[in-house]
Amino acid sequence: MSTTGEGAVAAPPPAPAAVPPPPRLAVSGLCVDRGAGRVVTDATFAAEGSEIVALLGVNGAGKSTLLQALVGLLPAAAGSAALDGRPLLGLAPERRAALGIGYAPEGRRVFPAMSARDNLLAVCRADAAERRRRVEAVYELFPQLPPKDRTLAWQLSGGQQQMLAIGRALMNLPRLLLLDEPTLGLAPATIDHLLERLTWIAASGTTVIIAEQNAAILAVAARVCVMRVGRIVLDEDATHAAGDRQRLERALLGG
Repeated sequence: MSTTGEGAVAAPPPAPAAVPPPPRLAVSGLCVDRGAGRVVTDATFAAEGSEIVALLGVNGAGKSTLLQALVGLLPAAAGSAALDGRPLLGLAPERRAALGIGYAPEGRRVFPAMSARDNLLAVCRADAAERRRRVEAVYELFPQLPPKDRTLAWQLSGGQQQMLAIGRALMNLPRLLLLDEPTLGLAPATIDHLLERLTWIAASGTTVIIAEQNAAILAVAARVCVMRVGRIVLDEDATHAAGDRQRLERALLGG
């Protein structure tokens, strides 16, 4: 045991400070171009595990482009993005999916000539028994789908197609779920049901980012990031933002 010059026992060295884990998604200074124009400029935000983040903006604000850059469908011109601390930019879309990103694009884009069940099975990389188990988990989450198990996707209602698109994105058990305009064209009652299910998905540990024009998603979001003309102009608690509608509208529309 070491001592000081006066014979006293030396104090043990301080324990190293605990390093907090990285956020589920960390985006910093992300810029994305389409053609000759910059569509997303210096996007910076983060999302934690089990959190729903609303990416709110009017049509053309850059929301879809931002999601497509995160999933790997568009290259980033600058900046960084990381999933649980692991850099994403430069990876192919299938590699990002394998790391834990699920994506349901705008317009649902289910496979129209395939049944609901086959839509789910087609994207899953697990073995046969696990694939069946995951289909049943999706059907438990969306009880409107089991009666449509063998129905071709084009014959489903808009709401059922959206549930199928989200269920398909869940089939590889993502840690991050990116949804582009999931409420578009749906009836209010269907939207309420869908938002309820999104809270269940987040409660299971999945981080959910929802790009939307519909401010109804603020009812289930923990945080809101408002995009306007390619920039994130507001990033705050969703309840606080919903409580000041005039300020929220100014952020969305400018002025």
